[in-house]
Amino acid sequence: MDYKELKKQNGQRIESYRAADDGGVDFFPKYMQIEMTNRCNANCIMCNHFYLDNKGASDISDTIMNRLDSILPYCETVMLNGDGEPFLCSHIIKIIDTLVGYDIQIGTNTNLSYIPEKMWDILEHNFRFLNISCDGATKNTYELIRRGLSYSKFIANLERLNRLAPNLKKNFDCVVMKQNIKELPLIVELASQYGVSCVKFQRLGINPCIGNDSDSPELYFSLLCEMLDKAIEVGRKCGIEVKCPNFSKKGDFLLDVGVFESEITCRLEQSRKKYGCLSLADDYYSEMVEESDFTKEQWYAGKACQWAIERCYIDLKGNITTCCYNMKKYMGNLLDTTFEDIWNGEQYRTLRKLMVEKKLPNFCKQCNWIKEAEF
Repeated sequence: MDYKELKKQNGQRIESYRAADDGGVDFFPKYMQIEMTNRCNANCIMCNHFYLDNKGASDISDTIMNRLDSILPYCETVMLNGDGEPFLCSHIIKIIDTLVGYDIQIGTNTNLSYIPEKMWDILEHNFRFLNISCDGATKNTYELIRRGLSYSKFIANLERLNRLAPNLKKNFDCVVMKQNIKELPLIVELASQYGVSCVKFQRLGINPCIGNDSDSPELYFSLLCEMLDKAIEVGRKCGIEVKCPNFSKKGDFLLDVGVFESEITCRLEQSRKKYGCLSLADDYYSEMVEESDFTKEQWYAGKACQWAIERCYIDLKGNITTCCYNMKKYMGNLLDTTFEDIWNGEQYRTLRKLMVEKKLPNFCKQCNWIKEAEF
């Protein structure tokens, strides 16, 4: 079977997409994110695994993967990710072999601490990109944040990866926090030494249950701005793309730090009252998004958000969600029905219809991906 031709035809149907009156479509997603496992070998200070301690950890089942066989021929890219370390999935090589057989480009996120020996050749020939977690440029900072991992092993694997797969696109993902704020420029320098083309600085999710309220870099706003400026300058000199989230910028970083600290404290208190200890306050430091923030030119199917049109997220239990930002909005489960029935089921049809009508569903209003316009 000519999978490239199938993908081409599917892509053409997506490009010419015009929703039926009921939101139905005649194509399949060309990009999927699939959660491999929720097991992890690290105990990072900013992560849920800090207090979950791998309870109930498992890998995605063969049954769920087999339910995707009918649509994988149409898919162009699969991102293997989730809450755990993907390379710890016991049958990840089998899954990758299946994806390669369908001529699918593969990417994943990883802390790069555990790479099965058989995986190195696969990384070189079958992967399109790796998003590598790197939250420190020195041994002390790295191991302080990524507890249980070894900085020396991380560097050794970076060296080997750069040597064996120099053409593989490699990105650094760095969660910015009090503990590493002074090393942001050094992280960009480290990226330049090992063939990493992009450094993405990400916001810290404040979680009262973890107790990391005081770790927000926005509590040290002047220093944050200074370090980000230096990191961007290092990137320019080294040819590294540096991406920064919207750290509640007002003007050119002109903000009274005292007022800002007061605002954060207030929002954290609101978080506790509303959510108890379950809140991940990733969005508390930026303004709410309203429908009026989007122009009509932006907010139509496939422009303001591509997930309902050409993408989907599948967790290790077989739940299909609208995207990785909205993990609790299940559109269906692969153990109960087929992907085709879910993709053109009532919930997806309703969502697409809302988008075509230039409406923003309530559960989309807190999406950082939309707010930061990375589409």
